[in-house]
Amino acid sequence: MGVQWIRSEIQCDDCGSRFQVEHDAAYRPPAGWALWDVSEDAVRGGYVHGLSIFDGSCSVQDGRMLCIPCTRAADATSSDTEGGA
Repeated sequence: MGVQWIRSEIQCDDCGSRFQVEHDAAYRPPAGWALWDVSEDAVRGGYVHGLSIFDGSCSVQDGRMLCIPCTRAADATSSDTEGGA
């Protein structure tokens, strides 16, 4: 039986909650990348295991790996800052 799925469990750098991101089985990371780099790239891709795209996405912002609620909060703060001048 082949590999069915690969996931990383991440702890949000803001609130500390844990979430899982799925990895594309066909993904080939650049030479020299560690598993940590691959996991961070999956967070950047935004797909949280078990949730649909309509539930939101995780992200990497300012070097922090963020869960869906913290990504929403950071995006809202960023929008307020950009549009408020």
